[in-house]
Amino acid sequence: MARTKQSARKSSGGLAPLRRIPTMLGASTIPKAPEEGHTTEDAALDADEAMVEDFKFKGSFASGDAYPNAPNPVLTIDGIGRIGLPLTDRDAQLIMDSENSRQAPFGHNQETVVDTKVRDTFEIDASKVHFKNPQFETWLKEQVLRKVTTELGTEAQVTTSVELYKLLLYKTGSHFAKHQDTQKQAGMYGSLIILLPSEYTGGELILTHSDTSKIFDFSNDSLFSCVAMAWYTDVFHEVKPVTSGYRLALSFNLVRSSNPSVPLPRLPDLTRGIEAFRKVLNDWKENQHRLWDTAAYILDHQYSESELREGVKGLKGQDAQLLAHVREVAEDTGFVLALGNLDLHESGAPDDAGYGWNKRGRYAFDSEDDDDDDDEEVGMLEVYESELNGALVPDDYFEDKEPDDKEYEGYMGNEGGQLDQYYYATALVIINGDEPNFARPYKGERCLRRLRESSSAESSEPTPTDRTLAYGALNHIPSLDCEKEDTLVHFACLWKDVSYLGAIFKRMDIGDSMFHETLFEIWKVFGWDVMSTLLENELPRLEDLVSVDALLDNLEKHACDKENSKEEAPVVQEWCKRMFQENLLRYKEAYDRDVPILLRVIRERGMEWFMQQILPNFVKDPRHSVYKFWSRLVEALLDNGLGIYSETRSLDASSPAMDTTVDPPQKSPLLQCLEILIGLWNAQGRHVGEEANVSDQIVQIVHLCVRAKHPDLCTPLFMDLLSKRRPSPDTFETVYEKIIRGLQTWKD
Repeated sequence: MARTKQSARKSSGGLAPLRRIPTMLGASTIPKAPEEGHTTEDAALDADEAMVEDFKFKGSFASGDAYPNAPNPVLTIDGIGRIGLPLTDRDAQLIMDSENSRQAPFGHNQETVVDTKVRDTFEIDASKVHFKNPQFETWLKEQVLRKVTTELGTEAQVTTSVELYKLLLYKTGSHFAKHQDTQKQAGMYGSLIILLPSEYTGGELILTHSDTSKIFDFSNDSLFSCVAMAWYTDVFHEVKPVTSGYRLALSFNLVRSSNPSVPLPRLPDLTRGIEAFRKVLNDWKENQHRLWDTAAYILDHQYSESELREGVKGLKGQDAQLLAHVREVAEDTGFVLALGNLDLHESGAPDDAGYGWNKRGRYAFDSEDDDDDDDEEVGMLEVYESELNGALVPDDYFEDKEPDDKEYEGYMGNEGGQLDQYYYATALVIINGDEPNFARPYKGERCLRRLRESSSAESSEPTPTDRTLAYGALNHIPSLDCEKEDTLVHFACLWKDVSYLGAIFKRMDIGDSMFHETLFEIWKVFGWDVMSTLLENELPRLEDLVSVDALLDNLEKHACDKENSKEEAPVVQEWCKRMFQENLLRYKEAYDRDVPILLRVIRERGMEWFMQQILPNFVKDPRHSVYKFWSRLVEALLDNGLGIYSETRSLDASSPAMDTTVDPPQKSPLLQCLEILIGLWNAQGRHVGEEANVSDQIVQIVHLCVRAKHPDLCTPLFMDLLSKRRPSPDTFETVYEKIIRGLQTWKD
């Protein structure tokens, strides 16, 4: 009888172990349940149909990439001459002033009109534009066109050519509102834009098809690269305003071959599939008490961990096409998508019936021959262990599939052989967004991405959706790095939203030096009163004085550098002085890096004030790892001659009110600190794991006691050591011999 073991481990794709869930298999074999009503199996089949049947198109509606090694076209324009690249301000002005240049029109209700509110750019007809470098056209046809047609999914259907249509120049403020391209010549099915090297910011291209959007922003690559962007004619697109510089573009038509038997490439109408998938997810939400919390859809391709870490960019063919369309729908309906790898490991008895396994992975009976005719492979006779990594799919999913890998151990003596079979798959995991523990980080990243993509978010008056996304990103992202912090602060400043900024402050690492630069930006936008109030509420989170001192010091310096420093600098300086005092009075963590600042405080405020107000607050518990702080403090006091005064109070013999009772000797601050240090060693000495630490600490304490002229403290120290590390051949070698050598070295 077969023995089967099922277990779930963390999948190689990074998914946490999940309970068993229904799985949409691509070509699903899950039968419909006979019960009345919509069951889990029915929902899986509905999702299967929506995801498989309606997303078979293997291309994309748009393509975009930068080419840093593209050849210089040696651009020449009639009436101007050669245009240098990267484009200069001088040549840009020549293009706009040229007699061949005009304000670009656009089509509107069967008419061609000029309206800079809709389209504000200059254009020059293709007949006036020339490329003197033949390598540019070779690059265009052999590299760009091949990549573009492949990504648009047209390469196998049609031979495509490119025809130059216009040269376009966008200056600061230029834009083109959302529109669709018209068919400008017979056989045209798409547009190709080549951005020539020029320096600019803004000018993002936003493309939309069937509820799916792409944003191409190549401004960071614009100075030293050519950029190719292509899309189908029925794709809606807009060019956002150029915020600085000039954006120089060549507009080409993508044209099919002249063969009339070859159909014109078109984008499929994905509306049906998108709406069907939306209905499945909405039904899932409404019936979540009867359906599943998580589902897995097996993708066409297998992916490595490194490919999965790239997310959508790492997917291929129809997998990429599928995810591009279902992601927006999933997010809109409150679901989270993730990618993960699944694998099944089966171990069992082979069906070779005594046959051996030869070096080529084939088998033969009692033969040393490696016969090339033996093509039959060994199969699994009985499965006695099955381990499904991830447990995301039904037990029988891999049942009729060929294994991806095999390992065979032949018969050895009286022991039978063993066959190990491995199956691999990659799944798109769909998670109900109401599952907070699993979905929360993904929801946060999704909100941040959508906020960055939102065009309305970049205005001073965001929409309610923008604000929801902003708080979603802040509340759901577990850890904010500098880039994420900067993004959220950017929107808070843009919207002048003090409440949102305060919420961000509570999440920020205010001890990071990068935070100081962020503070200066906030200061500039909101002013000192708002910024200082928010910061005052968060300063208690800083436990070390070094961070507090560095932050306050930078604020004072920045105040002095500002234009209105005469009025504001004194206010800032007084506030910083007060903040340092408050943080100093509540300081207790005792970090050794703070000792130099404490010495400065002693010099400024006096030792008596320090001993009364500050020292009593310091942690003296050995469980808090403060030994290093106290040893550093004692050493610093000795090095700077601080805290060393007479142990007895001076008595004024001439005083008429001379008291015959003498107060006990007053211990010096240095002696008090030394006793605390020795007390810490006594408390932790039994628990010091490495004997080297014991000997090093003893030598250090003896050294400090002698320097402080309190060698008497060494006697109880050594007595305590002898009781905790009783002399023996072992302790003499590991402890006492090292102490003797250390003391001799110090003496020398």
